[in-house]
Amino acid sequence: VRKSARSAPRTVIGRTEPQRRLLAAVWATAAGDALVTIAAPLLVLERGGGAAAAALVVPLLWLPYIALGIPTGIYADQVSPRRVLALSIAAELAGMAALAAAALAPELSLPLVYVGVIGVGVSRPVADAAVGASIGHAYDEPALGGTAVTAANGGGRLIGLAAGGITGAGGALPFALAAMAALTAVGLLLRIPGMPAPTEHGPSFRRSVRRAVRVLAAPGIRGGYLSAVAWNLLCAGPTAGLIAPLLRAEAGFTGPQTAVVSALSGIVVFAASITVARRMRVADILPYGQRGIALVGAACVAIGLAGLTGSGWPVAAVAIAAAATVPFATQPSVALRLHAAPNAIRATTVAI
Repeated sequence: VRKSARSAPRTVIGRTEPQRRLLAAVWATAAGDALVTIAAPLLVLERGGGAAAAALVVPLLWLPYIALGIPTGIYADQVSPRRVLALSIAAELAGMAALAAAALAPELSLPLVYVGVIGVGVSRPVADAAVGASIGHAYDEPALGGTAVTAANGGGRLIGLAAGGITGAGGALPFALAAMAALTAVGLLLRIPGMPAPTEHGPSFRRSVRRAVRVLAAPGIRGGYLSAVAWNLLCAGPTAGLIAPLLRAEAGFTGPQTAVVSALSGIVVFAASITVARRMRVADILPYGQRGIALVGAACVAIGLAGLTGSGWPVAAVAIAAAATVPFATQPSVALRLHAAPNAIRATTVAI
């Protein structure tokens, strides 16, 4: 398998117009999400909240997946993804507007920041469902399409994390949020490439979930899926940009230092995403998934030990290095699920 993978041509992830449109849109939306990841905790700190209040941003961003991931996945599999995308646009813009209002009006309370975070969080599973249902229109091989989308997501995160850190250090968060809201809206409008996916009258809700669970339980798929779950549960916060605001709150980091940590995290994620994407092929997905599990475990242990024994820049350095494991944990998982899932439950499988 390894010999054939090495001799195969490298993956071309943006060859056609639908592919380029899809990847450009993912860049835009990922940038908006990453900006919120660091901008919202900084807003909490500026409004007098402590480290615990800032850390609450990450679960609020991810909790909507629990409630909406599976229903929107099934809906996107059976209905035109453009309808699903419209819901995502509304939630994303509402969340960005609430965050911009909180940034522009210091007298407004912390709950408005959290409302904006939840709005952006709601848009995530809805938009992901639309992409999962329509990625086959851009790529003949869904696994390679999933890899390309995740690599583009890394590029968007680079922009968002760097912009969030720099503008937060310079006191320009309201303007960055307004600009990113417009950029995100454009990205969402372009996110479905070409014609909308045809409506498929697939299985019922219960049968869709059962079939998706069976796909995830298959040998080879299970490892990649579990690695992604482990990453999201144990290490998502420190490597998603939250480490910089928390260091600012607890270690006395200045605004420029926070910007440096945020930008470096984005660069590391982007570089690792491109490295994995250039070498990811269907024949080589399983070994990458197995490595991803080991890397996630090592990264979690390193972050935990650094937090117990160090402070300031040592913790930041460990977290930035651990960010390199993100694509090794997530890209194989997404590619495996897209490769294994039948068209009728593709978005449902990814959502689960």
